[in-house]
Amino acid sequence: MARVFKLTNGTIDVDLIDTAATGIIAQRGGFGSSRLRADLDFVSTSLQDGGILRSAQRQNVVERYSLRLKGSDHNNAAFVMQQLHELLIKAEQYHTTSWQTTPVYLQVQTTNETNARFALVYGSPEIRTPDFFDQPFESSDEIENIDLRIIREPYWRSAAPRTLPTEITLQGVQEPGVNGVEQFVQLELNEQALNNIFVDNGGVFGSNLVASTDYDLLPATPAVGDAVYFGDTNPFFTLIFDLSTLASGVTGQWEFFNGAWVNADVGGADGTNEFEGSASQTGQYAFYVGDVGGWALTTVNSVANTFWLRFRVTAIASPSPPHQSATQTVGMGQRNMVEIPNSSIDGDTDALARFWFSRKVDPAVNSSIGSYGQIIGGVRTRDSSGNTDTSYLQCLASGTMAGVSGVAGTDTAALTNQNFHSSGIHRCTFATVATIATRFTIQIDDTRSESWQGSWQVYFLGYQTLGSAKDVEVQLLWSVNGIQSIFNDIIPMQRVEPNADGEVVEVINLGRVDLPPIEKTRGLVPDGSPALTQIKLVIRALSNNGSTPNLQLCGLVLIPIDEYSFRITRPDVAQGTDVYALGEDRAVVMDGGLVGEGAELLTQGNTGASALTTNAMQWMLRSDTPKLPPDKTVRIYFLPVDSADPSATNGFIVSSHAGFFVRIWTHERWHTLRGAD
Repeated sequence: MARVFKLTNGTIDVDLIDTAATGIIAQRGGFGSSRLRADLDFVSTSLQDGGILRSAQRQNVVERYSLRLKGSDHNNAAFVMQQLHELLIKAEQYHTTSWQTTPVYLQVQTTNETNARFALVYGSPEIRTPDFFDQPFESSDEIENIDLRIIREPYWRSAAPRTLPTEITLQGVQEPGVNGVEQFVQLELNEQALNNIFVDNGGVFGSNLVASTDYDLLPATPAVGDAVYFGDTNPFFTLIFDLSTLASGVTGQWEFFNGAWVNADVGGADGTNEFEGSASQTGQYAFYVGDVGGWALTTVNSVANTFWLRFRVTAIASPSPPHQSATQTVGMGQRNMVEIPNSSIDGDTDALARFWFSRKVDPAVNSSIGSYGQIIGGVRTRDSSGNTDTSYLQCLASGTMAGVSGVAGTDTAALTNQNFHSSGIHRCTFATVATIATRFTIQIDDTRSESWQGSWQVYFLGYQTLGSAKDVEVQLLWSVNGIQSIFNDIIPMQRVEPNADGEVVEVINLGRVDLPPIEKTRGLVPDGSPALTQIKLVIRALSNNGSTPNLQLCGLVLIPIDEYSFRITRPDVAQGTDVYALGEDRAVVMDGGLVGEGAELLTQGNTGASALTTNAMQWMLRSDTPKLPPDKTVRIYFLPVDSADPSATNGFIVSSHAGFFVRIWTHERWHTLRGAD
């Protein structure tokens, strides 16, 4: 294949290895060598000769090229030189102005290198040219000994800056269990796995379609009174559809059963809530079930003791049914994580990453579904065994997963609550002890404890009822192998939830946990794996108002922070919760350098996942820009929250059934050659 070495912005190309009769070509050996340098920060210590390495930062690369230019005449030579200077000025302006939005980059590929590689250019500190009144330019239109220096980013990348490759395929670890470029993740305050889907055709029910794909969600010719039923033994709050065909000419009503069939508070990208999609688009969307107080068990099609939600046809006009795609079942979405397989990201250093988040909620129903002002997350690559397939540890006696158990503490007992796990949550009444005491203990035994090795930020999910704000204060105590007990700060609850069922849950940052609690978690054993046999996370609480308040304990969310973690927040929330929030038809993008760097709120983001020019408002990225490691199984854990103050560290709130869609792109990176990846 032909060699490529050019400076370009995608429109103007200056070929630096042009073999045509005229143009620029490097003199023999003219591209020289590249010098990759790193700033290594060492700290002197009496424990180790030479000091301890604390950080390493790669420097930008200064390339030095020795070129010659052959023009068809003097004017042509001048034009080529002008293009070169124009690109170098544009490269500088891209980084120093807000109005120059097109980057300049190098595109390089050796003769037998399978793939091209790209590097963002910052500018040129020096260009040296010969005497234009001397030979050979005077007589032969040729300029020799052009000495060009270019400063570029440290690594070569897999795509040109400000271009998006195909999204990474994310593993479908939980329902609907299908790998795809888009996955729905949720906090999963309720353990969810849909059991039944039935289509009612004039009172005649079909077979259970819960495990099926490629079918109509209503009869082939819908009639008034026809319906589709969705059922589970637990209350559920999200359905994930993937429609290949939209409904047409169908009007209907979503209903749930609370002793009688009543209208359900629902919403999603389907603005009419009638399977007609958002802006007439097929594909995935989440259907959110809001407040369904009093949801009762009933029997449908001989399936008893089930919570049922149905869409019932109320009017028709030349109707045709919606069609579930052949690629996935109707499901509940992932837990609070997505997984990237170890074969998905190539390169020999961390890839630049771009995250896209969207709720896909139509503005007409957004008020009942809510929105987010913050997304907290962390990356973990160490454990790919499935032992940490969720980092939300619920306050349940049986635990969130095998190997995890819970024990109620002083004045604490189980409480039935439809907004959470079918086994309910736990409530502390402070009936006998108001001072600080153990209220609930989550224990991870030796079958799973090694999977939790590392550093985590711990968030308590719960809510106070009765009393006044800050009547209740909470604290985390944690121990390893039963011998190490560490108390984190005591934090007051910031609000009182008026709804005893906890429509809104408070999220309290209880601080950092290091497992095991030493500076470097790999420990001192030869294989680098500390022998963790038991981890206890103890939720302690006190009441400043006797037995007046109650504390509902839902669980702990652990976000890994020792590899890469992030927090993005909306700005200026004083202008209203929804002005800058992630809700309605908006998306939030967090970009590590594919298109730009930082976080932005995009309007009409549901369909503009790959669009680069969409109305945007800046969000605040309170961390490093995102990068993902190559050749590893990567798990990314999320906590979506809202708050009255995005700069606060405590007092966040979140809906009791929170979730959003995730997409991820990467620019893979290499130190030198890319080859065949």
